Amino acid sequence: MRLLRVRVTNYGGVEDCEVCFAPTGVTIVQGPNEIGKSSLLEAVDVIFDHLDSTAKREVKEIKPVHRDAGTEIEVDVETGPYAFTYFKRFHKDRETRLRIERPQPESLTAREAHDRVRQILEETLDVDLWKALRIEQGTQVSQADLSHQRSLSAALERAAGGSAPGPQEETLLDAVRQEYGRYYTDTGRERKELDEARRAREQAGKEVDSAQRELENLEADVERSARLASKLEALRPLISELKADVNARAAHWEEVSKLSQELVALRNRCKAEDEAQKNARREEQEREALATSLKEAEATYARLREDHQASVPALEDGKRACEHKVKDLAGATDAAEAAADAV
Repeated sequence: MRLLRVRVTNYGGVEDCEVCFAPTGVTIVQGPNEIGKSSLLEAVDVIFDHLDSTAKREVKEIKPVHRDAGTEIEVDVETGPYAFTYFKRFHKDRETRLRIERPQPESLTAREAHDRVRQILEETLDVDLWKALRIEQGTQVSQADLSHQRSLSAALERAAGGSAPGPQEETLLDAVRQEYGRYYTDTGRERKELDEARRAREQAGKEVDSAQRELENLEADVERSARLASKLEALRPLISELKADVNARAAHWEEVSKLSQELVALRNRCKAEDEAQKNARREEQEREALATSLKEAEATYARLREDHQASVPALEDGKRACEHKVKDLAGATDAAEAAADAV
């Protein structure tokens, strides 16, 4: 595995630091003491070994002091056929991102990204040997811890040629044989105790995973509770303002209600006034019609009166002619009666 770039932000006392490594050869990181050189190597272990939600001591210790910020770690890595960029943020606004560039592009987040990186490292790297062979500044140079590398230890033993064991080595060998005999037969077959121990380990692993998930949920609840408490404290000063606003709005609503009632009364009054205006207009039209009829009647009366005045002399002449005719009729009647008597 080759690290191409390491960047840490808010990592303990380191506010922001990025180091790019040469793709070939050896890169030397040099600087004064306590500047953060060892933190780069520690950050690589943290980002590969721990979930962003972990509550382990080694992760709590890297939390920045006197700053409410999350610790961020990002690395560019090449291992086997893989090349990827891996990012994690701890403590606050936790996040995990993985972007694989080759052999084929992938983009993952959260626990899925963490598990994928572990899978890649186990596939392409002897992780225990890689950790054992690293040398950190300020630590004593000593033999690598190969307790988890049985095949390598055996190969080194064979390469060394072996030597006659001493009394202490014989005692240790007997203890090893006795411990081996607890789990394997002389033919190398697994004993029942080993299977039970394996099942117990698997069960314990499941319990640890379950406890880890519960712990993550509890930590999420704690953070959510803290955020809600902070929001509640921020909202408390607004309560009195909101109460005053509610009272003002209530008074305003009462005034609006009164105005609404007055508006209803005015609308009814306007409606009545409209009806009265319509009636008055109708009466006015009737009066105008009567006035027109009156003028016409007056004109007719004047015309008839003029005709009457003009016909009065003729009427008098007619009366006199009628009287003469009546007298003539009476005379004719007397003559007719006399004639009848004569006949």
